[in-house]
Amino acid sequence: MIYFSHAFTLQEIQIYRKDGISNIEQAYRSVDVFRWKKIYTLGHKDISTRLQRGQNSLKYITIQKQFPRGLKIYLESYKPLFRSGKNIILENGSIIEMPRQTEETLPKIYFSQKISGQDKLNHIHLKRIENIWNTMAENIQNFQILLRIYYMQEEEVLFLTQQWNIIVFDLGEKNIQQQEKLKLFLQEKRDIDWNTIVYLDLRVDGKVYLCSKEEEYSCKKNIQQLYGDIPFTLLKD
Repeated sequence: MIYFSHAFTLQEIQIYRKDGISNIEQAYRSVDVFRWKKIYTLGHKDISTRLQRGQNSLKYITIQKQFPRGLKIYLESYKPLFRSGKNIILENGSIIEMPRQTEETLPKIYFSQKISGQDKLNHIHLKRIENIWNTMAENIQNFQILLRIYYMQEEEVLFLTQQWNIIVFDLGEKNIQQQEKLKLFLQEKRDIDWNTIVYLDLRVDGKVYLCSKEEEYSCKKNIQQLYGDIPFTLLKD
């Protein structure tokens, strides 16, 4: 049959990206194995699998065969949520080296333990951290978070505000209720003076635990016992 002739082998591959994250060079390396294969027999699933094996940051892959000998591929990665050191954290939990053109406007996140590009973070936790930030931004005037610290083993997150307050959340199944609880608390106490608060703990069932400056010593002791010196060390920096 004519389509098995040399003219119908894959010779030209063009790859485009819709963001500044997808690695074009890596993508070419991944699909080069298909070059000189019969274009009619190439499966989209096989090509996509090779690409995603090389880059777990890829969310959408569009493949177009250009007969008689070409292939066009369009790549789009998962949305970046945070930056940590020289890495960025994507919404699917992937950790990749920060591309040069990535803006440093991504919010910073710190981890209680060392992470590397080989790790895959809990994407549900990351989404919850983003949602908590949005909840606070919508409900607190002149709101600014200085730091986010993700305790992976404990499944908890600490937010440190510009007033040096600490706000503690559990990232488990009760997280949505905790966000609703915080909303209600903030609506009831719109005039709250954040300078009088050391930390808020949303993990306590049925209430918001508030530790005030009047008990600053014991408040900080509680945080240190639970989370070590990391929060206070980062604040000093």
